[in-house]
Amino acid sequence: MESRQPGIFRLFIIAIFFCISMFLLNNKKSNSIATHIDMNTKSDAETNISAERMYQEMQSLFFSHNINLIVKAISQLKYPLICQFIQKLIEDDTTDLSDQEKVTIIYGIAVSQKRNVQYELLDFFIKYPSLHAQTPILLTLAHSVYADHIPLLIAWGKDRQKTENRTGLLANYAEQAFATAVKNNDDYGVTTLFNKKVRIAQAKACELLWDIVENNRNGSLISLFINHAQADVNYVHQGKTLLIKAVEQDNIEMVRTLLDKEAVVDRVADGDMATALSVAMKHNYQAVEQLLREYGA
Repeated sequence: MESRQPGIFRLFIIAIFFCISMFLLNNKKSNSIATHIDMNTKSDAETNISAERMYQEMQSLFFSHNINLIVKAISQLKYPLICQFIQKLIEDDTTDLSDQEKVTIIYGIAVSQKRNVQYELLDFFIKYPSLHAQTPILLTLAHSVYADHIPLLIAWGKDRQKTENRTGLLANYAEQAFATAVKNNDDYGVTTLFNKKVRIAQAKACELLWDIVENNRNGSLISLFINHAQADVNYVHQGKTLLIKAVEQDNIEMVRTLLDKEAVVDRVADGDMATALSVAMKHNYQAVEQLLREYGA
């Protein structure tokens, strides 16, 4: 019986999509409540009724959480109806879809549209910042099937910074994405963002590098920020170098990574004139002490 479940689920999804398609076709033929609305001939009331009815018809599809199918279904609508549909989706707190899923759906719809309306659809992210307050847009996209389309968001952000004077829009999105990824030890997300040409200021990269070391996060993140964001491997914070901080944590792998990235092994910290080696000796971290000596301490 269990082997039949995947097939039954696929049939269920196909049936839902078929019903939606028939709904669209019948409404188009009847010319009563049209899905493909001609805004020059339909009143606002008719448009609202159509959007409301379509949204109700789509509820069963939301339960499947099949983002690709939902995007395809909504993308069949004409632009004015798509906008109303998206707004209903965002404002509906009763739907089973998460904010991340809603972001992915909106972005997928934008990708499927012509260039002249893509930016207007992406403007929903500006209008509804709470939609991506928990998980930044860029990080959501990095983990979605639309990762290759991240350049569209970058192009939109540059346009809005220029035409609407939204200074720092892209920088804020990038910083939020990288900071959240670091907090979650998400090296995959960070790697994807860098590969898709998402950039972050060197000063911010250094701050995140310190956070990685101070909180014993995923050590592979160190190389990513040094290689792709020019984070300073000899960055000093509160009188301590990254290397000394890693030694204090007795994190030998992190110490090794910093040394491999050419951290100055005998650099003196401000204040107490301590070096990484003296810190290791003070705390009797013998393995770390040996490693530092191997690198010339």
